[in-house]
Amino acid sequence: MKLFSALILLSSITFAYQDSDIDGVEDSVDKCPDSSFDEIVDENGCSPNQHYLGVLTLLAGSDISADKHSQTTTNFNFFANYRYSNWDITLSNANNTASTSSNSISADYGDLYLSTGYYMESAILMTKLDVGTKLATAEKDTGTGENDLFTSLYVNRNISQKQNLYLYYRYTLSGDSRHVDYKDFHTYSIGSGYALTPNWYSAFSYDYSGSPYSHTQPYKAVSWFNSYAFSKRLFATINYAYGLNDISPAHMVSLKMGVRFE
Repeated sequence: MKLFSALILLSSITFAYQDSDIDGVEDSVDKCPDSSFDEIVDENGCSPNQHYLGVLTLLAGSDISADKHSQTTTNFNFFANYRYSNWDITLSNANNTASTSSNSISADYGDLYLSTGYYMESAILMTKLDVGTKLATAEKDTGTGENDLFTSLYVNRNISQKQNLYLYYRYTLSGDSRHVDYKDFHTYSIGSGYALTPNWYSAFSYDYSGSPYSHTQPYKAVSWFNSYAFSKRLFATINYAYGLNDISPAHMVSLKMGVRFE
């Protein structure tokens, strides 16, 4: 969920006006950034002989969390998203390693998440609806071992040129095994972000996630998320989360690098 939110939040960064190819379409919305200045282009910045191929975003990095017993867990994540027009498809995965001090306890491949979504956008409001599935590729020690179905909604409201409010909500239909009746659960994040500079976006949020296991507390945390764009293609994200109950990691730091191709 945090990888998905990070990708969406990057679209909220307000860049200073730039038109590198001098075609009259700002770089942030120009889908054909190499068109010639003397060509007639459409609202996407594409000339009649150019074809928009969509946007591919790749994001990878690690989450490092620690609980009050000094046990640390490292998750290596990758996230791939391809968007064409108002549709996109997303694939993500995590590899988990738990350790105490320098001693590794376990290393397991995480579940795969595959989803497709549709964007509805206006000048101040963006809504995205997703449907997807969790493919149970994780070991039973780190996952349920069953496939899930989920749907999610993301709403972003720009309240100024630099500030936004956002809400992410996901409902998961948990797959059941012959031995365990897993619960359906919901996840949400609500927060606000601000573009501190044309390249630096920062946001605070409250995050909640239920559990498929009965008699288990939900995950609750407050988060401080930052993204920095080094260029139109290359960016980095860092997130700090502070757990609010015993089931949540006391501290979690996430650092990721991303690249966009269009």
